[in-house]
Amino acid sequence: MAAKDVYSDGTENKHDRFLDVGQEPRRMLQPIEGYQKMPLVSLDKAVEPIVFYCPDINRRVFIAMSNCENPADGLDQNESASIFLYTMEWEPQEECLYYVLNKTLRTENRQKLRPWYSYLKLVLTALQKLSAEKQTIWRGVTLDLSQQYEVGKRYVWWAFSSCTRSLAILASEQFLGKHGSRTLFSIECQNGKKIRSHSYIDVEDEILLLPATQFEVISKLNPSSDLHIIHLKQVDPPFSLIELPPTRITLQVTSQTKKNEIKLSNNYRNEKLEELIAQCPFKGTVNLKSQKLTDNDIPIIIQHAIIDKKCSYLSIKKNMITDNGINHLAKAIESNTSLGVLALDNNKITDVGVHYIAQALQANTRLVLLNISDNQITEKGARFLSEFLQANSTLQDLLIDYTSIGDRGIQYLANTLVQNSTLEYLSLAATGLTDNGVENLAEMLNHNTTLIDLNVGHNPITDSGIKLILDALCNNNVLQKLQIRCKQMTNRFIKDIENMLKVLIQTLVDVIISLPFFIYITYRSYTTIKDANDYFVFLVVLSTTNILYYATFSLGFYIYFCSSSRFRKQIIYVLVGIHLKYCCRINVQERNNNNQIIPQLTTNKPALSMNNIHTAQ
Repeated sequence: MAAKDVYSDGTENKHDRFLDVGQEPRRMLQPIEGYQKMPLVSLDKAVEPIVFYCPDINRRVFIAMSNCENPADGLDQNESASIFLYTMEWEPQEECLYYVLNKTLRTENRQKLRPWYSYLKLVLTALQKLSAEKQTIWRGVTLDLSQQYEVGKRYVWWAFSSCTRSLAILASEQFLGKHGSRTLFSIECQNGKKIRSHSYIDVEDEILLLPATQFEVISKLNPSSDLHIIHLKQVDPPFSLIELPPTRITLQVTSQTKKNEIKLSNNYRNEKLEELIAQCPFKGTVNLKSQKLTDNDIPIIIQHAIIDKKCSYLSIKKNMITDNGINHLAKAIESNTSLGVLALDNNKITDVGVHYIAQALQANTRLVLLNISDNQITEKGARFLSEFLQANSTLQDLLIDYTSIGDRGIQYLANTLVQNSTLEYLSLAATGLTDNGVENLAEMLNHNTTLIDLNVGHNPITDSGIKLILDALCNNNVLQKLQIRCKQMTNRFIKDIENMLKVLIQTLVDVIISLPFFIYITYRSYTTIKDANDYFVFLVVLSTTNILYYATFSLGFYIYFCSSSRFRKQIIYVLVGIHLKYCCRINVQERNNNNQIIPQLTTNKPALSMNNIHTAQ
């Protein structure tokens, strides 16, 4: 039997999701987490794991998508429809999405939330794009809850909470009514989400509070024997109870940025820029480096380079693009399917601009290289990038050189890269990385299975930090190239590396040179000794000599064959390159070949630059 729509009959139009606050547990539960690591998917894909709990969900998704073809507030169709689907109610009530989801959010067993991860990621991402409402809102229940809420204490509502701005609506017969035992909650909210433009029923001004919201009881009032009013104020818990997707604007500098925003002119022309783009090949490279471009040039780039030329490589490095221009550019690349490389280094981009890019690239499935080096990016920008990397599954190269993300920003990235399965090249040169941040990188290298190239050059890393990285490489069989250039490395550390190379060189050279001589001596001795006793003594002496010889000189072979292919290729480079150059005085060109160690010693400073340490098998 088909599910019945509760809105088909006015007598049944009772909005139960506004009245279920009595089901909230009165104890502290485990935080809501884990879903944020899921990729963003379409609504029909997001609900696939919950069909068992909501059998009619696919038909409701079709209705929601049909009603959200032109979404408001900058949401896409799937995001708007995910909110729309939450507001739909049908019978049996126990199979409504909102009912099952909220019941699961209130349960102590957080493992039961796993089937909901994809939907939670989609709907919370959509809600985070809506502006935060700071106002007094109302919610109620047809019960007396006054004894369960004590003044001065704090309580958490773990489910989504549907509220309204109108007390008159809440008092209507469709909600609480005007008779019987009732409890009204007057709530001072800080980040309520106005979802009227995305709701199945738009007659009420619905404000939706996010899960795991904490409140403090300010006061209680009992105007009549059956009516109780509780005044709540939303407060921030000391620790996060839910890991939310990044909001559109989350930085303190955002308001100032918006105030100074440049209004892009529709009449603006840059004929030189248009001509330059016109000369570029279709679906090819558009190089706009050092063209003194400003935000007003971004619409031209979007139209002529991205839309018309469908460029695969776009470079606008060394210009004067700010966050405002990046905002427009991000919107253009969000659903772009041709752009594979985007170079934005050396502009005037701040954390706000990085946030725009990160938001856009969560839905982008084509971009493989992003360069945002030499911009005004701090640890907050790195946090946005780390959140984007959790959802994105296509980006392979990320360059953040010459920024101020510091150890904290690198910690965000390193924690993400423990599980990221696509990024292959990460460049963190001159980012303020110290030995403290290296600890996080080393831990990442112990677990990451895809990163093959890491650049941490021009950072204040000491011997201890370098040792941490080298120790981590013992457990990493994927990294092929490690770029380190650190002035803080001491002569002692450099000497240790030089001695290691000398031992390897000498051991292998001795073996290769001496072995033919021993073979020759053995042959000559066998042909000249005729007496059997003398020959037996000679064999004993020769065997003993050979044992001592191999015990002394064949260690190199033992190390060679028992080590990983990474180590074996390093030894080959040592023999062919370093030995010929420094021992035989032959000039060998240093190239970034696979699996090589290239120590370069400067004459004016006792610093070691290890440009390439390749470690792939």
